[in-house]
Amino acid sequence: MVSYSQKFAAFLVLMLVFLVVLPFGNKAEAAKQRVFDYGNLLSSAEKQKLEDSAAEYSSKRKIDFYIVTHVREQVGSQKAQIIMEDFYSEVLKAKGNAAILSYIDDVPGKKDLYIGGYKKAEKSLNNNRINTLLDKIVPYLAEDEYAKGFEKYLDLAYEYSGIRFGLNPESILFKTWFQLLIACSVAGIVLWIMLRDIGGKVTVSGATYRDAGQSKLLGKEDRYITTTVTRVRKPESNDNNNFGGGGMSGGGPSHSGGGRRF
Repeated sequence: MVSYSQKFAAFLVLMLVFLVVLPFGNKAEAAKQRVFDYGNLLSSAEKQKLEDSAAEYSSKRKIDFYIVTHVREQVGSQKAQIIMEDFYSEVLKAKGNAAILSYIDDVPGKKDLYIGGYKKAEKSLNNNRINTLLDKIVPYLAEDEYAKGFEKYLDLAYEYSGIRFGLNPESILFKTWFQLLIACSVAGIVLWIMLRDIGGKVTVSGATYRDAGQSKLLGKEDRYITTTVTRVRKPESNDNNNFGGGGMSGGGPSHSGGGRRF
């Protein structure tokens, strides 16, 4: 029969294991590389800041957020989407929840960008959300503001992946300023009601001094003048530089995705 002292000793051993192992697990998570700047587009400080953000966001969402960069001379005619798929299959061994940004830098008009989501990220960062995300970061990369563009990617990918599937992440309902406005409005209404009740209930209205027997509606008249219809031609959409929609990684796991060439 196991004595109380033996149970207590076993409990202490388990607590010691958790205290020793968990910190190492957190350090390993933080030390995991997620920014692969093969194109040398970032300074050491910029790269470290992105690594820190990626580590924090990845830990919270249980999705690894990666950034992979190249310049055209390194990859020849390869496309950003293929590089992204190969990265997941060969570097990550087709394992884990991952969102991967693949970017090839070149002269204006030849920059190539693709973002894909695997496993858990395939749903939380679906094609529509990725396309919205791309629209937000392309302006930065088009101006060679790499660090700002990649930081925007991490921020938005983290934000979007935390919003329930089927909802629009750009809805006004998810904006911090709108939520604060609603909170302040509710607080203001409650305060107004409290202050109104302090002065007592008002029993006098406009009807108190109106003679209903002498008040009459004399007449009512509506005049129709004219109707003006303006026709505006619908602009034609040019999606030649927008592509993607997800796919398979070399016959491996499926992924969501979207890309831009600019």
